Formats: sequence, C-alpha cells, structure tokens
Amino acid sequence: MIVRVNDRGPFHSDREIDLSYAAAARLGFLDNGTGSVKVEAMNPEQWLAERGKGGNDTVQASVPERAPEASSDAPMLLPHLLGKRRIRKRLLHNHRSRPTRIR
Repeated sequence: MIVRVNDRGPFHSDREIDLSYAAAARLGFLDNGTGSVKVEAMNPEQWLAERGKGGNDTVQASVPERAPEASSDAPMLLPHLLGKRRIRKRLLHNHRSRPTRIR
C-alpha cells in the first residue's frame, strides 16, 4: 500500500511513522494500535511513468464564480435587530455585579 507521509509525526519516540486512521484500518493495525511496516521513499512522477500513466499531466486551477450582487428587494433586518438591542439592554440592566452564592 502506498501512503502519503506528511510532517505530523511520529508522536511517540518508539515509532518510525504514524499513519492515518484509514491507512491503519486498511493495514489491520486498529486492534493492536501498532504494527510492523516497511518504509520506502519513492518518486511519484517516476512511479507513474513506470506504469505508463505519465507524469506530464497538467493541473489547471479553477476560478470560483463571482457571488451575485445584493438586490434592493432584500428583506429589512433592522426591526429584528432593534428588538435584540432592547433585550440586551434589559439583560444588562438586570445583571448583578456581584456573584450570588447558591447553596
């Protein structure tokens, strides 16, 4: 199995490599938590070329679509916000500045 190694491990001094949950599951390491593996570095482009998949594929970045403009018929939220301000003011007014002991 080929897994991608990143720089997030190992997290324990007695390990060579930490695997993702999915990789550990596919290798059958979930029950024990650890297992023996053979670590071998490889060149992905060379690996693809050896299998006739070519390493000359280009990747084209996609550009997200622009968000639609806001319309003038959007609902007004001001009355709703004014109601929240009144509630906030009332809560702050009734708030005690000293803690209350509950027995």
